[in-house]
Amino acid sequence: MEILEQIERWGVSSPEKPCFIWRNRSLTYEELVNKANALAHWILETLGDDSSPILVHGSMHPEMLVCFLASVKAGHPYVPIDLSIPKERISLIAESSKTRLVFTMEETSLPPLSALIVNQHKLQDIFMIDEGKTVQNRIAGDDTFYIIYTSGSTGQPKGVHRFRMTP
Repeated sequence: MEILEQIERWGVSSPEKPCFIWRNRSLTYEELVNKANALAHWILETLGDDSSPILVHGSMHPEMLVCFLASVKAGHPYVPIDLSIPKERISLIAESSKTRLVFTMEETSLPPLSALIVNQHKLQDIFMIDEGKTVQNRIAGDDTFYIIYTSGSTGQPKGVHRFRMTP
């Protein structure tokens, strides 16, 4: 069984069970599934059939997990970007990935980008506005699940693709 299907099952069979805990905040499987569905619906409405990677910028925030899941549910690979990454490198990654959308937990840590930037406050609005919406997983087969950027031997960001995951 694929990991996305398993998360959906846990959302039904163990809805109140925490799937992620960070500092004084936790995220249950039910919250993860519901928020990811709402956000995936918003992504599809915003980007249409585009399948460009989505940058997810932050560090250990529960909403990052929601953004990861929502991205792949909407048919987009995600690119995790840690807060420790310098702004210049983020610019290079955004350019290289041709992203059109960035989710950020700390907007002040981002350089100016041509992509749409969605901060935590906007995320909360999306969760409420699109609450109850469902999205079937749109990532399939050999689609890219996520992209990790490394420096490689040149020092320039280079994307390493990971394909669909199974547990």
